[in-house]
Amino acid sequence: MKYSKSENKIIQDSYKYITHWKWHRYALTTLLFILLALGIYLIFHNDYGIFAGFIGGSFGILLSYLIQNWSVPKKEALIVKLVKNQKST
Repeated sequence: MKYSKSENKIIQDSYKYITHWKWHRYALTTLLFILLALGIYLIFHNDYGIFAGFIGGSFGILLSYLIQNWSVPKKEALIVKLVKNQKST
């Protein structure tokens, strides 16, 4: 499928926007590793370590979900499919 020059520019700009990591995703990723490390540490070094470890792990799982889904809204996911189809042809 052929696109006009303006359509190609819109698609490429949208693809750059979607694949660009925002600052909050880096911050959440860093926080994820800190919470998981803290959870593992507390499991082995505290009387309430197992409970604290589960809390840290659950926050880590929640943060990983946010990292994956926060900055890519559903409408933009359709643009990603369009861009991938265009690049594969």
